[in-house]
Amino acid sequence: MRVVEGRAFFRGRFEECCIGIENGKITEIKKILKGDERHSFGSNYILPAGIDIHVHFREPGRTHKEDFRSGSAGALCGGVTTIFDMPNNDPSIVDVRTYQEKRRIVGSKANADFGLYVALKENSSTDELSKLGCPFKVYMTGTAAGLGFGEYDRLGEVCEGVGGDRHVGIHCEDKSLVGSGERDLEDFLQVRPNEAEMAAIKRVIKSTDRKIHICHVSAKESIPLLENPRLTSEVTPHHLLLNMNSDLEGFGKTNPPLRTKSDQMAMWEALVSGKIDIIASDHAPHTIEEKEQSFDVAPSGVPGVETSIPVMLAYVKRGNITIERLINAMMERPAEIMGLNKGRIEVGMDADLIAVDMHNVTKIRGDDLHSKCGWTPFENWEGIFPLATFLRGRLVAKDREMQETGKGKLVLGDEKP
Repeated sequence: MRVVEGRAFFRGRFEECCIGIENGKITEIKKILKGDERHSFGSNYILPAGIDIHVHFREPGRTHKEDFRSGSAGALCGGVTTIFDMPNNDPSIVDVRTYQEKRRIVGSKANADFGLYVALKENSSTDELSKLGCPFKVYMTGTAAGLGFGEYDRLGEVCEGVGGDRHVGIHCEDKSLVGSGERDLEDFLQVRPNEAEMAAIKRVIKSTDRKIHICHVSAKESIPLLENPRLTSEVTPHHLLLNMNSDLEGFGKTNPPLRTKSDQMAMWEALVSGKIDIIASDHAPHTIEEKEQSFDVAPSGVPGVETSIPVMLAYVKRGNITIERLINAMMERPAEIMGLNKGRIEVGMDADLIAVDMHNVTKIRGDDLHSKCGWTPFENWEGIFPLATFLRGRLVAKDREMQETGKGKLVLGDEKP
């Protein structure tokens, strides 16, 4: 039996205890346990590991920016043991064939547990796709991968066609309200206004009675709509911590855009109060060379899977959000939303754990991260990185270095671990 010892977040509070692990599961939680392999962290925190349901690891087709090996290594070193990867690849993941081919390509490279989204379009063969059991994504605007949903009058029919128990996440921007020709971050907000997000969410609510997950909420006008019990929602660290006045130029270009300080503060209030369910990184890396192009040409997206937990833990230390709410938003609720046996330190759960020293505050630097893109919008910001990360009880990362590779498994889809 493996044993992890420290101040574990157990049943809503921190207790000094030992966590016994066998066959990847938590089997015992006691004050004292003996084991063949022991990891003691003294008075430091033991938390459930993070679950990030929105990343873009760029494989297949754009692996000069990222691949599953580098992206999942960054996830583990940042305290995330489970990720869900988006379908805007080359080729795009839109049917059983492309899904299974992506599954074949990335499986041996996955350091973290994972799921793979399939994109839904107006002409998707939902009967065929529903058999996969994977999560699905709808893009209400166009994408570089050509995945924009066509006629919105088919939106509800398509979302319902994959089955009511399937996870469907929607990028909500009404394409009729989205323009082009942006020149800077402030201009970009004008061509992708708050109204586009709000109108899209309203359209989703009217289109279907099934459960829908709203991706990367960013506009303050959207918050009241999230009270609908059929919706769950996420916010990204970059929409919580950055705005259109951030000194990032093309490096801050992302969809939906960085908005005003007022929107940013509204996201914080909604997260802290629980009106927004979870935090997801929307990790979307591009190379420095791509981002240094003129603003209108630079691709949209920022990296974040490795820094999301560390930067948010720094805000816990500052008192902006409680550790309990952060654990709920980055561990517990993502597991519940995706139907995973993860996210809590309880007997019978997957032994996905991180050890954290809340006094170990460091500077975030792009050169120290594992992403191929080599930069971060949080350069020189404070972060608290995990001392260690355990995936199903195995020590996979320590002091921001990989210890074991290739241990990730598919957790939602056509086969399960």
